[in-house]
Amino acid sequence: MKIYFAAFMAFLTIMCSCDNSPRLIQEVKKLNGKIVEFPKYEILAFDSILTQDSCYNTNDIKLVSYIDNVPCTPCILNMLQNHVNEVNKELGEGFPYMIVLQTDDRQKLINTIREYNFRIPIMYYRDSRFADVNKLYVLARNKTFLLNRDNKIVVVGEPFANKQLWNVYKKAINQLKHGNL
Repeated sequence: MKIYFAAFMAFLTIMCSCDNSPRLIQEVKKLNGKIVEFPKYEILAFDSILTQDSCYNTNDIKLVSYIDNVPCTPCILNMLQNHVNEVNKELGEGFPYMIVLQTDDRQKLINTIREYNFRIPIMYYRDSRFADVNKLYVLARNKTFLLNRDNKIVVVGEPFANKQLWNVYKKAINQLKHGNL
């Protein structure tokens, strides 16, 4: 039953996407069911810089957005803040939404976090370690995904500008909370 539901979720992910290009379909199929690892990271937050690995409980259901090679740090933080607000509004405050960000300009990121009063912790990588370990060489729209408690990808795709896909995410989250996926 769980295998069929997972396949159905992958199918819905593809069908709810605005673009059904062969590359997109191939990437979703490749990522569906993949276990995501979190190599050693640093947490950057408004009031502190943490280097502990226990800031996030990676054994929970979680939404993850991975952003690499950030060209405009203030723009991306503003977009992420909007995403977090939407998740909190739809799923309740405190739903695990992990922001994984890779940029080689750590100081610029810290300054921007403070300047824009960005309060959400960021899992930070200076290099491509997260992408390398997880082989996440995919389109940007496939760098947001829902993970189950075992860090297995259940749904793939950028849900925040796509109501149909966001509904797929919410349905999968509900299934995961009740142990049906």
